[in-house]
Amino acid sequence: MASASPQPLRLGLVSFAWTNQHNGGLRSHVRDMAHKLAAQGVQVHVFCVNTDPAAKPFETSGWSEGEIQVQSMNYAYHDLRTFYDFQHVPQASVVLSDWAQRLQLQLVDIHHNLFIGMGVIPTLAALVPTVVTLHDYWPLDPRGQLFPPNGEPHEQLTRMQWEAGAQLTWPTVFERSQASAHYLNHQAADLQQAWVTYSQRTLAASQLLITPSKASANIFRGNGITGPIEVIENGINTAGLHNAIRNEWLPPPAADSKIRLALPGNIAPSKGQLAFCKACLDSDLADRLEVHLYGSFPSTYHGDPTPQDELRTLSANHPDTLL
Repeated sequence: MASASPQPLRLGLVSFAWTNQHNGGLRSHVRDMAHKLAAQGVQVHVFCVNTDPAAKPFETSGWSEGEIQVQSMNYAYHDLRTFYDFQHVPQASVVLSDWAQRLQLQLVDIHHNLFIGMGVIPTLAALVPTVVTLHDYWPLDPRGQLFPPNGEPHEQLTRMQWEAGAQLTWPTVFERSQASAHYLNHQAADLQQAWVTYSQRTLAASQLLITPSKASANIFRGNGITGPIEVIENGINTAGLHNAIRNEWLPPPAADSKIRLALPGNIAPSKGQLAFCKACLDSDLADRLEVHLYGSFPSTYHGDPTPQDELRTLSANHPDTLL
């Protein structure tokens, strides 16, 4: 008797960004990975979030995209009061538990915990092997980048830096968090310690953590994230990109013309455009380069307008180099 063919892996892929509602690098990465896995015979089940504030909280809907099954949950932090509510979303854990058990998932990869909270990790890990991909530093800093106001990024934020950023971005939530903790403990709250400790505890329940670089893995370890971490670097199809650009070229520019560089993507100091543009203004380079920035340009970076204003000023003062 012929042996039965192996059943395909049933994978749950959790990311708030899947639909056009959240365009960006995370969405494109998750979609690319999901479709490639589905093409290899994996049963891919996606869990995403609808953040329309008018939608009924925690109501779900489902649909198919080719071989991929998608379930969406409505949630827009409508009940947000303190920083703890960013990390602890009990109803999301209930919905995700039901999803994982109903589909009999064999593996879950959480690609970003925004809108579902860190508390869902031990809940899912108790049901099915769970991997958490750490795309940014949100488990360490609610601003996601370890980027203090008016300063350079740090591998470890001081309490003062952490609180300055949090207060700048969510002043009302910051005040509520301070008042709530003081009421319970009768002392000044260390909100950074509470945030990081909760992340440490919940991430410890995951069977594996994934980061995109050795440097980021070391930063997580340096901030007390002690679980097993595997580095999987983000890949770019440079050959395909090069060929696509060549197909767009018109007749080649004159040999003595400037080198034209394009920087696509959301414009923010964490993406490096400001630092790159400053370097391009070096006296040995400025006359030879023409830098074009393409992408959304928020007026502030997590509430801080300083780096965005600086880049605008540079562009205004050097219109022949920064466009």
